[in-house]
Amino acid sequence: MQEFEPQTLDNLTVLIQPLAGIVSTNPVPSQSGNTFSIIAIVLGGISFLFLPIILGPIGIVMSVVGKTKQEKLSTVALIVSIVGTVVGMIIGAVVGAATL
Repeated sequence: MQEFEPQTLDNLTVLIQPLAGIVSTNPVPSQSGNTFSIIAIVLGGISFLFLPIILGPIGIVMSVVGKTKQEKLSTVALIVSIVGTVVGMIIGAVVGAATL
């Protein structure tokens, strides 16, 4: 069994293994999307007119999950979900009171 030899490359210590092939010193960039935030925006928008008591809180939870994953649109999603929930409930109350 062969020993590994540390070699420096631009102030970075890299272990060169035999048969390693190509050694990359650059980390793989993390791929972050806005999936949870987009779902929360859609649910918040739908909750303006349909089932605000159900879709609004689901959108809020999805936006909080997006915020913990540091998605860019998470703040927008949180605002849309909260406003959609509140306004949807107000519209539902007004329409419900008008039909009595």
